[in-house]
Amino acid sequence: VIYAASEGYSGEKADGWACGVVLYALLTGSLPFDSDELGELFMMIMNTEPHYPDHLSKGAKDLLKKMLHKDPKRRIGLRQVRQHPWFLKNYEGDADEGSRPRRKKQRRVEEDASTNDPSILDDIASSLAKVGNASAA
Repeated sequence: VIYAASEGYSGEKADGWACGVVLYALLTGSLPFDSDELGELFMMIMNTEPHYPDHLSKGAKDLLKKMLHKDPKRRIGLRQVRQHPWFLKNYEGDADEGSRPRRKKQRRVEEDASTNDPSILDDIASSLAKVGNASAA
């Protein structure tokens, strides 16, 4: 329910909303709408605007506001999200020329957790911290 758009599932715009909820959580450490009461949660989703903490950059706030817009006709979908300046900030080259994101070589994670390298968790935490720091830039 916390990821559900006010209009319910209706394609790309609802996907943009759900991704906006996830991005908000990653950047702020909390949910944009949160309540233990299901009815209250629905009312918050329908009627309230999330709080955008001061540590978020102007670009991050702009993207989140566009992703979490109540009106699906005015909300951006995933295609527009990928063209937003904040999203493109970590891309090499010009977005209009079909640039691709920079990617690190991915580590293979073993299925048996007992054999995993504990530094993997450090790498994940470091990567998440970089995303959070980038939002403040």
